[in-house]
Amino acid sequence: MNAIRHTSAHEPSRIAWLGTVPKSWEIARLKGVVANVVDITRTRDRDDIYLALEHVESWTGRFTVANDAVGFDRQGKRFRAGDVLFGKLRPYLAKVICPGRGGVCAGEFLVLRSRRVGLVPKYLEQLLRSKPVVVAIDASTFGAKMPRADWQFIGNMKLPFPLFPEQRAIVRFLDHADRRIQRYIRAKERLIELLEEQKQAIIHQAVSGQIDVRTGQPYPAYKDSGVEWLGEVPEHWEVAPLKWLSIRSQNGATPPTSEPMFFENGTVPWYGPSSCGTAEEVGRAVRRLNPTAFSRGVARIVHGPAILFVVIGATAGRMALMLGEGSTNQQITAFELDSRLVRPRFILRQVRQAENWLRSTASSATIPILASNVVDRLECAVPPLAEQDSINQCLRSRIELIDQSSACAGHQINLLHECRTRLIADVVTGKLDVREAAASLPETDPLTAHDPNANPETQAAPQGDIPTLASHPQP
Repeated sequence: MNAIRHTSAHEPSRIAWLGTVPKSWEIARLKGVVANVVDITRTRDRDDIYLALEHVESWTGRFTVANDAVGFDRQGKRFRAGDVLFGKLRPYLAKVICPGRGGVCAGEFLVLRSRRVGLVPKYLEQLLRSKPVVVAIDASTFGAKMPRADWQFIGNMKLPFPLFPEQRAIVRFLDHADRRIQRYIRAKERLIELLEEQKQAIIHQAVSGQIDVRTGQPYPAYKDSGVEWLGEVPEHWEVAPLKWLSIRSQNGATPPTSEPMFFENGTVPWYGPSSCGTAEEVGRAVRRLNPTAFSRGVARIVHGPAILFVVIGATAGRMALMLGEGSTNQQITAFELDSRLVRPRFILRQVRQAENWLRSTASSATIPILASNVVDRLECAVPPLAEQDSINQCLRSRIELIDQSSACAGHQINLLHECRTRLIADVVTGKLDVREAAASLPETDPLTAHDPNANPETQAAPQGDIPTLASHPQP
């Protein structure tokens, strides 16, 4: 990579977002280089791949699903191997892909096919997906509900095109760099997963009494809790149903949506299953209720600290801690905890260990429903309050260290994405000359030759003497 250098001989492109370009590069209108092909079809051959916007990853052009797992049941556009597909809806402008074989794509893609031989499709893919081009196209989008880009604007864009050998060098270099960057990103993502597993293991051992986190050793004596998901617990811990540890438990309710007065100027957060995620504390409220909803009896107030249990739906068994005042819909049962007996965060962390067991008791696989008596009688192992406090304190310090490491890895992932974005933009706009670096790359990358995540749809560049774009007149 030491052979990468800034290009020396530049000239103004007279394009505001592009700035200067190497003197040997050509500036051409896109419509003079590619055609916007509209080959409508309602059929799909057995070997055709099908691509919709949701099947392409933004900024990378990778498939997000296996080709044979994708169905086709509507009108689409037919494309060939080597065509470049460009997502024209505003949120998806960075979804650009150059498939290695033909198929059918959704109508939200522009199908761009080379008019001339002197174009490497993978170079055009990288160029159209570069941030400066995406930002320029984004500024032209129109429409209120779903803004989209117009082919007239995109086709008339003036874009930089190096000679064919340099296009090939750019593609070779960026493919090599991208594989390495993605490898680093996957390593950081795996590190985050392992840190999360470590955190959950520490929490599980502490709140179930397997380890005394204050000493790092097991407790002196244990007893059988008589609870399937708890097993043995420290001998001095009490075992009691969750309902006995609560001041009150109640199901939620949904005010009539036909009565706006229950929701207008709402102040009390109203939670649903979507509010109970992986975080310990309850997430965003579905809506906010006007106090009238409670005075009319169409909603029920919940006083925190409370554990919210999802008891109906696909996420049945999930739970979250609500510290303040709120309300829930009928898919949630709330347990207002008795602070004289339990510390909210300790008991939440413990009963979360029962999530899978609770889900296994659901009455239906289609729409899981947890029986109220099962949730009410959920057994908990409760140490003395002072011990709960010390366990929480020890966990807090250990969890903070793990979370800091995860945040650091997440920040590094963001930096790698930014580095990749900037590198592509600088290379495809001629700010960096990578020809020498590309020529020095090995034919087989020892780090990525057996990488199962590498994109198998890489388009091979044509061989032999190819005329340059400059040898053709521009429209």
